[in-house]
Amino acid sequence: MKRILKLTTVYILILTLAASGLAFAAEAGETATTETPAEQQDSTAIDTPATSDTPAAPEEPSTSDTPAAPEEPVKPEEPKQEQESEEPAFRTSIKNHTIALDNYFTAADGTDKTPEITGIYRLDKSGRKVRPLSEGDYTIEIYRCTYVSDSENEFNDEIELVEACIKPGEYRIVATGQGRFKGTCEVLFTLHGIPQQITLEKTKYTKTIKSKDFTLNPVTDGDGSGFRFSCGNPNVATVSPEGVVTITGCGETIITVATEGDVLSHPSKQMITLRVAPAKVSWKAKNAAVRINGGTGASLKFAEAAGAEKYQIAYSTSKSFKSSLTRTKKTKKTSTTLKELKPGKKYYVRVRAVYEYTDSRGYDRVLYGSWSEVKNIGK
Repeated sequence: MKRILKLTTVYILILTLAASGLAFAAEAGETATTETPAEQQDSTAIDTPATSDTPAAPEEPSTSDTPAAPEEPVKPEEPKQEQESEEPAFRTSIKNHTIALDNYFTAADGTDKTPEITGIYRLDKSGRKVRPLSEGDYTIEIYRCTYVSDSENEFNDEIELVEACIKPGEYRIVATGQGRFKGTCEVLFTLHGIPQQITLEKTKYTKTIKSKDFTLNPVTDGDGSGFRFSCGNPNVATVSPEGVVTITGCGETIITVATEGDVLSHPSKQMITLRVAPAKVSWKAKNAAVRINGGTGASLKFAEAAGAEKYQIAYSTSKSFKSSLTRTKKTKKTSTTLKELKPGKKYYVRVRAVYEYTDSRGYDRVLYGSWSEVKNIGK
């Protein structure tokens, strides 16, 4: 029993001491929270031993003394570019469209006669109008035709861009697709003027490659200011603005004469055919035509002719070359031998140059130079 009392007393004593410790700890905590920063510093200085013998750490240099890094230049703002409108990915061609006009021909009177476009559309197999265009789907250009020939003797129209249909002539009204449409289509419009006639001295000329220049002198009964000249094949001839024709080679060409500066007269044109043959053949002075082989043959020598591709030789027992014993022979050389002549008979011989070509329509043509002088081949 005594032992139990003693243990109980000890346990009470331990509890008492524990309670006293908790109270002391709480009081110390309240004291620490009420101290000022200055007091805390003072207490630290008192409690911390002096360190005067320890060298102080070098102070860091002030950031104000360090040169500042150069600022990057501010790039000016680039102007905003307007975004280009993109073309449609798929554009419909108007190549096969039809341009409808309120009229297709009228008479000129010196005022604007440009026709009105009543529609641009495509016709299907049944003749119905499909895919019509609106005004913003196309632009319009007007061309006036003037007459010239091309290098193949086929006649095309040279055109000039105009703002309106005023002068007499043929006009091409051309629509060009834009936006979701592409390509062009066109229609012809005729502005009639007073008919006029061009008069020429000749409409066909035959010259040789050695012919001199000659001048065309057209006249007209219209109100134009003059004429325009053009030549279809410059390898045969050229023509100046004044109508002077210069021969340049053998062959055939077409020269076109057209009025210009017409006011109320309808434009007119006239065509001239020019053929240029090779030059005349001349004999060589010595031994031009000599009988050989015991009279059964003859040796011929002649000079080369300008423009000749080959030569044609005619020989006969008749000076007029109308005898049944007349023969012809072609050669590319300027010397040849005649064979199978009858001994004891007198022969006559002549030569001319030949130029062969194909015309613009695909036909084979031949131009002959003038015959040479007739040579006598003895018996």
